[in-house]
Amino acid sequence: MAKYDLPATMDYIERTTEQDQLVYIGHSQGTLIAFAALSTNPELAKKIKLFIALAPIVTIGNIMVPELRILADITTAIDAVAPVIDAPFLPGNIWRTQFIDKGFCNGLTEEKLCYQVAKIFVGDDPTNINYSRIPVFLNGFPSGTSLRNLVHFAQLLVSGKCQKFNYGIIENYVHYGQAKPPQYDVGKIKVPIAIFSGSHDTLSDPADVELLILKLKNLVYIKKLEEFNHVDFVMGLNANIVLYPDIVKLSKEYSNLD
Repeated sequence: MAKYDLPATMDYIERTTEQDQLVYIGHSQGTLIAFAALSTNPELAKKIKLFIALAPIVTIGNIMVPELRILADITTAIDAVAPVIDAPFLPGNIWRTQFIDKGFCNGLTEEKLCYQVAKIFVGDDPTNINYSRIPVFLNGFPSGTSLRNLVHFAQLLVSGKCQKFNYGIIENYVHYGQAKPPQYDVGKIKVPIAIFSGSHDTLSDPADVELLILKLKNLVYIKKLEEFNHVDFVMGLNANIVLYPDIVKLSKEYSNLD
């Protein structure tokens, strides 16, 4: 995604809008893709005026969710079956068919139960979500991903490093010319970066965010949103008050708009 998808997407935007620079706003994995791409592709970096990172993901070694730790511990088993399984991991329609259509997350009591499950993974902020919208959210979020992508995240969790995919020593030599996968050096990024993080975010853990902040050389804005969890950035009831105005202001500032 960092090597092919993001550059292709930006090229398409450039051709369509006839603008040679843009403001990039990423959330969660969308920030990881950008951090990886901008640290390895200087030409791509020239096309970005400002990178706004919401719930940034780079190193994730401080994630303390036991369920995710267990998942990371079986990385090898997942990776072993990934090449022979021609299907995505948790495709988007599974949430609708298994959780909404069957009534598990459809109704006030059930919606609150769904939230109790979700908060294990994304963090707790019970007063900042519209429970009646949970069935709507689950129609498209979370969407599926590839097993290899899941394995890569598990590797990052176990290693505590932000690095390319670990194929094993032999295959690493084939892909990278070295025994270990190369790490992404976010300190090389020259693009202005704004960081927005949440104090209750279990995936973009505050400790990992602090490590990221120390590495960045062109950090122009930092804001920690109290009680925000990982999805409040896109679903929080007060996001339009405590977050979006700052995003608009920064975007205008770096686009030279009044």
